[in-house]
Amino acid sequence: MYDLNIIHYYHSNCNPLNSITELPEKEAFEMAEIIGKNKGTSFNRFNDFINYYPLRIKTEEYLYNWFIKSGGIPKTKNPLYFVLEGCNYLYNWFEKGNIIKISLSEIDIEHISFTIGDSCSEFNKGNLQEPFLKNRLYDMLNGFNGDIKLILDNIYQKYGIKYIECQLWDNKYIKY
Repeated sequence: MYDLNIIHYYHSNCNPLNSITELPEKEAFEMAEIIGKNKGTSFNRFNDFINYYPLRIKTEEYLYNWFIKSGGIPKTKNPLYFVLEGCNYLYNWFEKGNIIKISLSEIDIEHISFTIGDSCSEFNKGNLQEPFLKNRLYDMLNGFNGDIKLILDNIYQKYGIKYIECQLWDNKYIKY
């Protein structure tokens, strides 16, 4: 229907698409201590892991429950995070590291959800807009003549947010 991609950015010092929340809590804190020694914006959250970890867990529980209630069929308890069509702000945040790109058309509707901006950050601020599914994204695109840039401009004007986060709930799409 629409030729869009979801993009995962990761720092060149890291392995892609690993969710720290999939680890048992003790291991997650040990890993955060190691990761937090790296320099760069993308690693700062690991230096405050005592606060970040419970927030990330609560956010993912909310997203998971919402996704199931909305008809999603998650194959994982913790999503893998992407951004729709990319974002220079995030690319720079990961110090122009590496990119994994997946065509949105390859992903079944029951395996992906979306939020306006960073779900964890917006959840923490109490500003998280209602997540949405792929069919709602396509409705939005139809309302903006299929132009994702117009949607992103509208989101930025309304919320001051530069991107749409994607939560992928099935690892079968990962081919790198």
